[in-house]
Amino acid sequence: MVVYAYYNPTTRQFDGAGGARYQFDGKTLTETNEFWSWQENGARKGKVETFRVTVKDGQYIQEGWSGVLREVWSKAPARSSVALKK
Repeated sequence: MVVYAYYNPTTRQFDGAGGARYQFDGKTLTETNEFWSWQENGARKGKVETFRVTVKDGQYIQEGWSGVLREVWSKAPARSSVALKK
């Protein structure tokens, strides 16, 4: 499960949020929507969408919706397992 928020850092405006279940086989990302704040009636719940994902220089490039969507993202760094001393 993933929960995401849409925020524009230039305008400092929050646009909305959503949640989905994801499956990724290394090339195709399949998203099953659970909720979107933009559609309070739940019309997107259960909608399945697929996206092509390529990896370049440690970044994931997600493309879909017939060329309308292009997102570039990367994995968050792993947290250190070393305990901090007080």
